[in-house]
Amino acid sequence: MRVFPVIITMVLALGGFAALWLGVRTGSGLAAIDPGVVDASAAAGPGWLVAVMAVVADAGSPLAVTFLLLAVAAALAWRAWSWRPVVVAAVGWGAVTGVDSLVKHLVARPRPPLELHAVTATGFSFPSGHATISAGVVLLVTWMIAFPGPTVDGSTAQSAPPRWTWGLVATIFVPAVGASRLVLGVHYPSDVLAGWCLAVLAVGAVALTVALSTSRRAVPRPQRGMGPSPTSIPDTQGVNLPEKRSS
Repeated sequence: MRVFPVIITMVLALGGFAALWLGVRTGSGLAAIDPGVVDASAAAGPGWLVAVMAVVADAGSPLAVTFLLLAVAAALAWRAWSWRPVVVAAVGWGAVTGVDSLVKHLVARPRPPLELHAVTATGFSFPSGHATISAGVVLLVTWMIAFPGPTVDGSTAQSAPPRWTWGLVATIFVPAVGASRLVLGVHYPSDVLAGWCLAVLAVGAVALTVALSTSRRAVPRPQRGMGPSPTSIPDTQGVNLPEKRSS
């Protein structure tokens, strides 16, 4: 895995999140038009669209995507005969859910007015838990499929064949979950975008940690107190040296 693109992506995500957080605190930027966007999206949605978005929101709920992550981790662990996918999934899930809960309580942004809610929603608004955790799980699964890591015998596990299929599904699924929170009137656009930024930061941090730890283990360490290796000592056995002639 290339570390530099991950770092650049994380820096961009951090900048985006900082701008959104500052806008929420000061009522500027995107946060200034958040109420109008939610009013328009919640009022303009016909009944069938609200019903579809409710199903999408259920599919992207923290509980549903957690089961998805567990299933993928178990399948990859069985395929590689290694606990690594399970450990990575657990650490990644903890990072995503932990940062979501922490920021929610730090910002403590109220949700849109109750009269706009098409479904029941409780807790703080910033960031959107559906957006954060669904995007985080999708990123985790994508990374685990693309970089499965070593198997129990030390060889590199082969990535799952339908990578492009999963990429296509993820590209549609994550924006759909985010849009569902707006149509259902339970989140502002800033909440959804902040959730996506946090997901990138959390999963990126886990990916960098795993990549650095793996690269360190791969570097052989020289043994102390050992003399030169046998290959460095010239072998003169069986070689007839010329006799010294007397003058």
